[in-house]
Amino acid sequence: MSIRCSPTSTTFSTSPEHCPKEPTFEYYDIYPLTDNDADATEAVHAAFDEHFGEDSLVINPLPASEDFSYIPDKLGVPYVYWGLGGFADMDSSPTNHNLGFAPDL
Repeated sequence: MSIRCSPTSTTFSTSPEHCPKEPTFEYYDIYPLTDNDADATEAVHAAFDEHFGEDSLVINPLPASEDFSYIPDKLGVPYVYWGLGGFADMDSSPTNHNLGFAPDL
């Protein structure tokens, strides 16, 4: 399999002419899956609802890994990883770590 990356596309090919040998992968900077505590999540949700009213939204869970969760995991305490919106159009807003990320002011 070969992987070709460009600023506009990534293509994968399994044909032998594109890749004469099997690829190798080296994993580094591996972070644990973020797993919010249910009770802590409910407490934060209630506080956000009280403070933000109709502007408080629930987003679908995202399969994310963050170095953030190392700290509460090591301390053995519950945690909630949450976000604050800042976009007029949440459906097409760029995500964190995206070069276009900048909240609407």
